[in-house]
Amino acid sequence: MDSSSSAGGMQYDVIIVGAGSAGGILASRVSEDPNISVLLLEEGPDYRTLGETPEDVQRYQLQSGRSVEDRHRRDFQALINSSQERGAKTMHRGHVVGGTSAINGAFYLRGLPEDFDEWAALGNDEWAFTKVLPYFLKMENDTDYGGDFHGKRGPLPIHRLPLESLLPSVQAFHQACVSLGYPSFPDMNHPEAHGVGMLPLNKVGGVRINTAIAYLNPNRHRVNLTIRGNVNVRRLLFEGNKCVGVEAESGGETFRVSANQTVLSAGAIGSPFLLMHSGIGPAADLESLGIAVRHDLPGVGGNLRNHPSVNVTYRERPGLERDYLTNPILLRYSAADSHTARDMTITPDYRALIDGVPHVNFSVHAELPESAGRLYLTSADMDVQPALDFEISHPRDLLRFREGVRLTIRLAEDPAFRDILTERITPTDADLVSDESFDRWLLENMTAAQHTSGTCKMGPASDPNAVVDQHCAVHGLEGLRVVDASIMPNVVRSNPNASTMMMGERAAEWVRENVRG
Repeated sequence: MDSSSSAGGMQYDVIIVGAGSAGGILASRVSEDPNISVLLLEEGPDYRTLGETPEDVQRYQLQSGRSVEDRHRRDFQALINSSQERGAKTMHRGHVVGGTSAINGAFYLRGLPEDFDEWAALGNDEWAFTKVLPYFLKMENDTDYGGDFHGKRGPLPIHRLPLESLLPSVQAFHQACVSLGYPSFPDMNHPEAHGVGMLPLNKVGGVRINTAIAYLNPNRHRVNLTIRGNVNVRRLLFEGNKCVGVEAESGGETFRVSANQTVLSAGAIGSPFLLMHSGIGPAADLESLGIAVRHDLPGVGGNLRNHPSVNVTYRERPGLERDYLTNPILLRYSAADSHTARDMTITPDYRALIDGVPHVNFSVHAELPESAGRLYLTSADMDVQPALDFEISHPRDLLRFREGVRLTIRLAEDPAFRDILTERITPTDADLVSDESFDRWLLENMTAAQHTSGTCKMGPASDPNAVVDQHCAVHGLEGLRVVDASIMPNVVRSNPNASTMMMGERAAEWVRENVRG
């Protein structure tokens, strides 16, 4: 037994660190077995009922006119491209039971079938689309669609707003896309979805149905499920190469809890952060900070993925009706020279105010980027945030963005927008005069979505950069798993929240099986 062992204190079968999109579902599903004791730990506050849940957690969005309060989120600064010294982009993570599912836009858009089949081709055959589809269906209560591709009995309500109920500006975007030859596709969670359509939402009456509301609150009566908020896990505890629990603090007191299995569901920032501070990660990096190396695992913090994006901005005609909610419509298409399908999206955002004047940002997103960065520690002090560098600069990505911006300009010039938009603010005509000036503008204006993933990559032991195997177990260690967006080998071609929730559903069976022996 070494100095970081002796968990002692309370004993559980399973400890889950992080009560977010994956962790909340994982705790709910694992505790369905009354013989398995589960402890769910969350750094943020816990609201036991919808009535206790503050208005910002129920309804507000991060970039809306009424934003989520600071106490319910953690903000991290990220560089878009360190070689260009571009930054910083603020990455928002949920800091409340429900995690980022409690502060996001509540878009329930699955990854494409090809995303999961590509994971399988990398040595993760348990994540092929035919194997993950049942877990999507298990989650869903889709009020609009049924059949083979949509669930009707799950805890998570899914619906779409009718196009005719939205602002004329949203309808104009739809009309412009159709005018350019893109099909109207009303079901964006269909495996063949492409063209322009409404985004599915997990909302009821404007309330964001996060994992706390859908999964945890209905099951708090279980005697084998313990949920503790306002707990900061400081490190993992080991006996040899087996993780035996965690050391945490709450209310100024430090305590230890032991378990047969410990699962990190702290997200693509929090999970690698805790691993590295527990001595698990690139040995040279840890040693340079004075962190004792327990297990050299070079892939921890690498493969940092996101959806890079750039905004094409127009001034809006004054006096138009506006709202401050994300408009749930997108165009999904394939780049002309792409080696993969449906790899680009365009979404209109009518919330932008610049110097008090209403503007429209059309956001062009690369859904399957070539660019990848890394997350790393700059200090052995756990109170110092990690560094994030997305390194968005790959030539193929820039090529696709040039095409996407030109397509956006064509959409904005459609007659459907004649009475809505005036002049284009950025990029200017001078920015577009050559590929060189265009790329310069792109690199100066590139940003990223709130879709951080990939930092604890899933893959076989033969992959030197893999952190976990396809059953989410950390390579070379026992009793430790990671289940959240960090294990995605690549970011899915969609908002990743629905796919992250599915991962909690999928992994729950493996955790239960391991406990049962």
